[in-house]
Amino acid sequence: MSSESAVLDAIAEEGPLDALARPPAQDAASPSDEPQMKTSSGRHAFAAMWTAAALSYCGDGVMLAAAPLAAATLTSDPRLISGLTVAATLPWALFCLVSGAVVDRVDRIRLMWRIDLLRACLMIVLALSFALGSPSIYLLFVAFFCLGTAETFFANAAQAALPSVVPASALRSANAKLQSTELVLAQFAGPPLGGLLFTVAASLPFVVDSTSFLLSAALLLLIRRRPQPAAPRPAGREPLRRQIAEGLAWLWKHPQLRVLAMFTGLVNLLTEATLSLLVIFSRDDLGMGNVGFGYLLAVAALGGVVASVVGPRLSSRLGDRCTLIAVLGIQSVTQIVIFCSSSFALVAAALALAAFGIVVWNIVTISLRQTIVPDHLLGRVNSVYRFVAWGTIPLGAAAGGIVAAAVGTRSLFLVSGLLLAGVSVLAIFLLRTASSEGSHSAVPKIFTT
Repeated sequence: MSSESAVLDAIAEEGPLDALARPPAQDAASPSDEPQMKTSSGRHAFAAMWTAAALSYCGDGVMLAAAPLAAATLTSDPRLISGLTVAATLPWALFCLVSGAVVDRVDRIRLMWRIDLLRACLMIVLALSFALGSPSIYLLFVAFFCLGTAETFFANAAQAALPSVVPASALRSANAKLQSTELVLAQFAGPPLGGLLFTVAASLPFVVDSTSFLLSAALLLLIRRRPQPAAPRPAGREPLRRQIAEGLAWLWKHPQLRVLAMFTGLVNLLTEATLSLLVIFSRDDLGMGNVGFGYLLAVAALGGVVASVVGPRLSSRLGDRCTLIAVLGIQSVTQIVIFCSSSFALVAAALALAAFGIVVWNIVTISLRQTIVPDHLLGRVNSVYRFVAWGTIPLGAAAGGIVAAAVGTRSLFLVSGLLLAGVSVLAIFLLRTASSEGSHSAVPKIFTT
């Protein structure tokens, strides 16, 4: 279900034998919940990656509020405002498969810091355009398309690098920590600051984001000993097309991952239609200003923070399949609640509940995939999964802008909620069928009940 846009920035993602797919429940303070690194250098690598992520998340949080506010000051057309989300997420449909193949043939950490430097340069360009009084909605489109392209490579590299540092038994805990860090900084602390900075000077949020990328790159450069792959990577000597096909074939043969990718794509399609226009809903229906919009995102992020703490235990108690079905139901309910309300408190609570469900989904599915997919295929399988799961985001944003222009932003939440209810019912049957199919195939079973 994510990314990078508003509260649902990062939806999506997944394991082998049941013993690995579902580690025993642990107390929150138990040492076994901490990401135990394979070596001392592994501990330092994870610390550097985590800190770099935290710095980058802080800048992203500022931009989470500032980007739609910038678009809203340049145009009042909902189609153009939602077009910013289209520009930022379209690269997932265009370049995701290529990025996965590249990630599996290069040094992942080196790729990450180079991308950070590129993103810092893009933010500096935007900062200068606003500082000089010459911003354009189309410049935003180009810049965020480039940022989205860079993100396809960075996100695949970061996710593929994590299992080289964290053992399989600690992946859920490590992913929960990264999720909570993202939520606290990117969606709780960052958006109010972004709204405030944009009110003071439109260029300031872009300066802060560029600084965060530079600091992140510096930390990644300090990792002297890169995480090493568990197996040799002959893929680097193969044609790119063959590499992509190998990742596609691996995912297609796994019925459970295939179904998860499909449902993630459906949910992203429907939720992004509304979230891409949340800034308009906040301004026109809730009467919120720039800073108020940031506070709305911050309150919503609290649900995700809670989920990052209880998510691993919740899936352990309910089972992975039941947990994922419940998350889909939550998304439907929250969209309908927002349609029915003009209260800041109620809308924020609904968004917080939606964020709770999304983070639980992410913790379960990302960890499952990182556990089951071989390291030398992880970048490619991740990219194929995200191509299916995130490729629908620009479609949803574009459709949302068109529908909102015709029937209004509020009605869009009702349409999305009703369609998500149908997706939830469909999931009850298809996830069970996929689990049964997986138990009779040669691929490892990942769902627990």
